[in-house]
Amino acid sequence: MALLPSPKGNGFACLLYFMKKSRSKTNISILLALAVTVAAVFNGTASAKISEVTADDCTKSENAHSQDYSTYGDTVKSQLIKNPDGTFSRIELIGTNIVEEVYSSAFSFISSHSTPLELPQYGGIYATDDYYFVVEGKKNYEEQPGVPEFRIIKYSKSWTRITSADITDANTTGPFDAGSCRFSESNGKLYIHTCHEMYKSSDGLNHQANVTIHLDMETCTVEYLMKDVSNVSYGYVSHSFNQFIQASDDLVYACDHGDAYPRGCVITRYDPSKTGKGSFGTKNEYVVMVPFEGSIGNNYTGAMIGGLAVTKSSAIIAGAMQRSGANDIFVSSVPKSNFDESAVNMRYITDLGKDGKETASNPHLISIPDNKYLLIWETYKILNKRTFICQQKINYLLLDENGNDIGTIQSFAGCLSECIPIVSDGNIIWYSTGKFVYNILSDYLTSETTAPVFYIMPLDGSKPEKLKTGYQFEKDGILFEVTNPGSEEGTVKAVKAVKYTDSGILIPGSVVYSEKRYIVSDVSAGFFNELPSVWIKNLTDTVISLPDKSEDGKMVFRWTNRTREEITSLSPGETAKKTAFDDSGETIFIPMITPSPEVTPGFSTRVTPSPGSSVTPGPTPRVTPSPGPRVTPSPSPRVTPSPEPRVTPSPSPSPTPRVTPSPGPRVTPSPSPRVTPSPEPRVTPSPSPRV
Repeated sequence: MALLPSPKGNGFACLLYFMKKSRSKTNISILLALAVTVAAVFNGTASAKISEVTADDCTKSENAHSQDYSTYGDTVKSQLIKNPDGTFSRIELIGTNIVEEVYSSAFSFISSHSTPLELPQYGGIYATDDYYFVVEGKKNYEEQPGVPEFRIIKYSKSWTRITSADITDANTTGPFDAGSCRFSESNGKLYIHTCHEMYKSSDGLNHQANVTIHLDMETCTVEYLMKDVSNVSYGYVSHSFNQFIQASDDLVYACDHGDAYPRGCVITRYDPSKTGKGSFGTKNEYVVMVPFEGSIGNNYTGAMIGGLAVTKSSAIIAGAMQRSGANDIFVSSVPKSNFDESAVNMRYITDLGKDGKETASNPHLISIPDNKYLLIWETYKILNKRTFICQQKINYLLLDENGNDIGTIQSFAGCLSECIPIVSDGNIIWYSTGKFVYNILSDYLTSETTAPVFYIMPLDGSKPEKLKTGYQFEKDGILFEVTNPGSEEGTVKAVKAVKYTDSGILIPGSVVYSEKRYIVSDVSAGFFNELPSVWIKNLTDTVISLPDKSEDGKMVFRWTNRTREEITSLSPGETAKKTAFDDSGETIFIPMITPSPEVTPGFSTRVTPSPGSSVTPGPTPRVTPSPGPRVTPSPSPRVTPSPEPRVTPSPSPSPTPRVTPSPGPRVTPSPSPRVTPSPEPRVTPSPSPRV
């Protein structure tokens, strides 16, 4: 396999990215290759820059590319919040704990707090200026009465537990199963749109569908719950594999990714003041925004839904759809004033299947100032039907309130995650964590958790403030320190090897950080401590300060070229200035215990984690990529939705579920694996009247 440049800068890091998620996530392999850095544009013409800030002293995790899914959605486990005092909170479910980390406005780490889950299943968190609302759940396969199948907990911003509401007997065996959980707030009410696996029906099967909850935020009491089998006229979608919700103009808009009833992306809107227990109420409208091909009961739809935006004039959804062997980005909109399928405008933003070289990720759809909306997504190169190349390439397009284009598609280098970008002080900000390290020689793969990288993108097209002398940042396992910011190009010193392997580490001749190039002009003596070997590329006239080793250590320092012909031998403690190069223009420096021609460059899988890291060192078994669901449907187990009733459901309320306060003491949850539905027969739905 040929060696490729790293995604960012000139460092050597050829990585194979094999995303192994739960059944709700994409199983694909992505080979990280050369990043393409292109000027970003936020007004269609002006150039914008992007800054990256890597936070230290924080909890490591892995959420890169987690906005993607193949068949089933998943709950959002990481988000970024702007606090009233100007700080930022990174809130993420890590293990069985909700971890909040507070950062300054410059994203310097301030503090951390961990709160254990009370119930085993995590739905999500919603933040106000004063409170956190956390939604959790518990599986109830035995259908026992009184089990808290859903629990909504109200915390202060300092994580003092205030109160909670348990939802029992809610027709739920698996809360949040095969879907997501999202929130919207209006007039003191919190609207929660999620999903569940239901009690066994008359056909002996447990079916999956959506769930909607209305909560009074002041008292933390449940005022409304939609949890029973119905039809789309009453807001019921089965199966519902991804959920979105937004309140606007005294109406609530709920969006579902359906595979059967209906088979498509559907938006239902209703007046929350007219809802009754067990149904959306009597004044509901629905529009299928994007119909999906395929048969009823086939879980795979070839689509991902990435966002819902309700503007002054329209309801807009955005996602990615498979066509011609690649995922293309689509936008579908409908006017509020003519909320009907005849008025839907569905169009593709990209045409990647035309040449079959790239495929799109699931997008985010973000509201930005001036009644504009930002559609942002990643593109991966297609190697074959089983492998994608991650280019670290982000694309975006501005939309108006009707979903029409403003300007053209622009691109820049970076990585998205499930963390939805937020708007703050004229910037768009999000973060991602995690990476995968691939050993070329052994074909082994290691997944690494990492500290968060915060992406800061100015909306006005201005350039980020340049880094000051003494500023340190980590790039590709090396800690660099700025020695001269410079005007066009700066210089940095390689201070420390943060991560290294049995084969050593490569120091690039230059690095790109915050879209500016820095020449590596110096390497600290401490850099070489305990390193088995160091490969230095294109370090013209670079001063190397060697560590002071005793003869007892039998350390031999020498310069070699690519064929390992000795050029110069150096004594311990010497300082060397090297300008000789081989035919490839590469200088290689190898300090080693005993000189050996068998030393081979390349990354192995051993990683030295910092304290608290969840990285497990050592090689992992050889990974054979599974078929990428964006190109070939994954062999997901078929889940059959429950049939819609052949009669129009009565708008009268169904039996009221019990909603009771949960006990105060916290319960330490035990891990509960997600259960894969057993194959179920297809059911042909009967037509249901539209209300």
